[in-house]
Amino acid sequence: AEGGGGQSDEKEKKVFLQRLIKPHPIWKDSRFWNQSIHETFAAELARLPKAQLTHRWCTDEEQAEALGLQQKMLFGVLASFQHNMRGFGLDAVTTQSIINGVCEVYNMDDTQIKTLVSLAELAKSPSSHRASNTNDDDYKAGMILETVRDPNETPRVSKGAEDGTKDGGTPVVSAVPAVPAREG
Repeated sequence: AEGGGGQSDEKEKKVFLQRLIKPHPIWKDSRFWNQSIHETFAAELARLPKAQLTHRWCTDEEQAEALGLQQKMLFGVLASFQHNMRGFGLDAVTTQSIINGVCEVYNMDDTQIKTLVSLAELAKSPSSHRASNTNDDDYKAGMILETVRDPNETPRVSKGAEDGTKDGGTPVVSAVPAVPAREG
């Protein structure tokens, strides 16, 4: 064909990078995941303006606001890593152990920890993307985390279709307004 613009008549088979790198042993190494989580969170914090980081000369309200923002950022990082760890074949127990350890190091809010646990449980339920006859190593979750741009919003699991998923298979996490702090 003349002037095909680089197109060929044969269909090219797509090969996804994850399939090629998934067998590598690094994905089973909890030290790799721990270090990656901490580095990613540090990079996210570095992107914040200095005014949004806590300093001892900030008012209590400013410190609480900065801490809340940092916990929301950490939640997003952990939810993403939780999904990736499972997607690359790390078993559920090790994944949850890593997540719990990071939550403990950063004193994460109990509500957010419970939400992360709920996400993990939703992802491994048979109504999720994987068929009930697959094993953990074949796990391929499909979570959608909507970006939380407003610091007054908190990520949470929300209902999609009748079974609590979007499009009948993807657990949905969305941003909802945070409960305002009590004054006084």
